[in-house]
Amino acid sequence: YKISIPEGATLANCVGKTGIRIVGRGGGFIDARNYVSGSITPILTFDGCSDVHVDFNYIGQPLATPADPANGIGYRGAAVVYFKNGCNGAAVFGDFRHAIYGVLSGDYADWTKGGNRDIFCKLNAYRVGYPVAHYLAEDVRSDLHVEDTHRAAYYAGVKYGSIRASVKNQYIAPIQVLL
Repeated sequence: YKISIPEGATLANCVGKTGIRIVGRGGGFIDARNYVSGSITPILTFDGCSDVHVDFNYIGQPLATPADPANGIGYRGAAVVYFKNGCNGAAVFGDFRHAIYGVLSGDYADWTKGGNRDIFCKLNAYRVGYPVAHYLAEDVRSDLHVEDTHRAAYYAGVKYGSIRASVKNQYIAPIQVLL
């Protein structure tokens, strides 16, 4: 499925829903947008949702200068899956390429958007700035196979978290798993 919507637009925004299943069975999204701003544009947003299962692939547009600290990996692209405001019970599986975030939970600058719990991620990621980033979350688990990244995982303010990550090549950031 080709995404051709304006930068800043979200493909789907689910608020307060339960029992969500998005299953691509090997299919997924091709994002035709070239990201010029540093703002975060989610593809799928889950706001206060529970019992969410997501399994699909994502391909964004390659960055011209992946090692550029202002425009490279970790600074431009989409947030493929975004959880905020107390989501509970989620699993994300996929092969994600060319994004700023694979799975984003909470917000780096706004603590009120955190409070997500029981999120499991099993991802293959190529040139994704942050394959997994959790801010103020609880009971989060990640199994990651990552190549060409800024940080493989970022866990800030996480209670009861685990990470298994294999990482090849890094850009800009000297630490791959930041707790």
